[in-house]
Amino acid sequence: MTRFVYMADTHFGANPMGYQMQPGYPERLPELLRLLDAWIAEHGPVDFILHGGDMLDGMTPANLTGAREAFRLPVPVHLCLGNHDLTTLDALDAWLAGASEFFPGGRSDYSVYSGECGVHVVTSHWQERPYHWVNALHPHFLPGQLDRVEHEVAAHPELVHILLTHNPVLDVPGEQRGETTPFHLPPPAFTETIQGMVQRHPEIRFVLGAHNHANMHVVAGGVHYVTATSFSETPFEFKVIEVTPESIRMSTVALLPGTSFAARYDFDRTWVQGRLKDRAFVEERRPPEGGTANRGGAGL
Repeated sequence: MTRFVYMADTHFGANPMGYQMQPGYPERLPELLRLLDAWIAEHGPVDFILHGGDMLDGMTPANLTGAREAFRLPVPVHLCLGNHDLTTLDALDAWLAGASEFFPGGRSDYSVYSGECGVHVVTSHWQERPYHWVNALHPHFLPGQLDRVEHEVAAHPELVHILLTHNPVLDVPGEQRGETTPFHLPPPAFTETIQGMVQRHPEIRFVLGAHNHANMHVVAGGVHYVTATSFSETPFEFKVIEVTPESIRMSTVALLPGTSFAARYDFDRTWVQGRLKDRAFVEERRPPEGGTANRGGAGL
């Protein structure tokens, strides 16, 4: 079995957070991470923590040092760089030299194998200069960047494969938000690139994203497209993903009940937490003898 925590958009060092969907408390991150540590001790085991990006609100030496200290947890922490993590020209070098523990193999794009699954982290790029973000939001990949993932997946067809990149591949459905206008809709070319790859490799069962600060779960072509709320925003949520020989499971946990401070909540944006099917699901991996696999998943 593989069991890991998925979290995103902690924005360490923000004062205050700029973009937020619920009230943000990045200054409380040390306490929130201690609560996560206690949750793991009580509800573990957890193999690793996967961070979907924007660990920092901006790249500075102080933010990098502070985040490294805050994220000293009892299990490995693996990071997918987000746009806010890449706000200086030397940001990538600073990460790899100063926080190499977050990047297995010493690279920003990497794969992690654990039990029943392989996790493949791919950095999104936002403007013409790679690994640098100022204000443009045009997510794309470098030529050949996804070839590594396709090679890894093809080499391990027996595993459940999970792709993580910071930018969402799909927008949050209008029926979840109660409106029809798009929300964080990525460029068509970005979506088509990812969906083309997963169609060629049905072993990829999850595509994880972040950036929108919202819980989303859309099943398309048998693939689970998932994004997560900001861990620094009320009610301080993370996801638990489990892969066993029999099933794939996802659940969402909120740390709000354990905080020492009174956190505000915007009840006009409850859709951010998602519907029950956006927060949890169970899918059988191996059908009974003579049956057929359930590629579509079962929303709870």
